[in-house]
Amino acid sequence: MADKSTEKERMFNEWFTKSYNRLRTSLRKYGMPDEDNFHDTYLFVRKQVMAPGKDITDYEAYFIGCYRKAALVKIRKENRYTHPEDDFFLRCGEEAKFISEDDLNGCERLVKDILRFIRQKFPYEEYRMFMLRFYEAQFSFK
Repeated sequence: MADKSTEKERMFNEWFTKSYNRLRTSLRKYGMPDEDNFHDTYLFVRKQVMAPGKDITDYEAYFIGCYRKAALVKIRKENRYTHPEDDFFLRCGEEAKFISEDDLNGCERLVKDILRFIRQKFPYEEYRMFMLRFYEAQFSFK
C-alpha cells in the first residue's frame, strides 16, 4: 500500500515539475497568480493524490479547479471587510457633529455607533486611549 502511494506521489511530483511553468501561465488568465494560493493548492492536490481511494487522472484540470476554488474563497473572505482611510474615524468622531446623519454611508454610521458605544460604556480615559491608539496617532503601541 505504501509503495502505491509513494509511486503516485512520485508521478505527481514529476508531472508538477514538468508542468510548473505551463500551470503558472494558464493561471494568469484568472488574474495575477497568488504564490501562497499556488503553494497551498500544490500541497492540497498532492495530499489528495496520495489519499487511498482517490484516483485523479487529469492532474492539470484538478489543480486548476482547486486553485480557482481557493482563490474564490479568499476573495469572498477579503470582501467581508472594509479598509477605511486613515482619517475616517476622526471625521466620524465626537468633533464631527457637522456631518448630518443623511450624509453618512452605512460604514460611517457603524463607526459612529461604535464610538458612541465606547464613549458610553467606558471611562473617558479609556475612550481617549482608544482614540489615541487607533485614530489620532500615526503609530501603534506594538
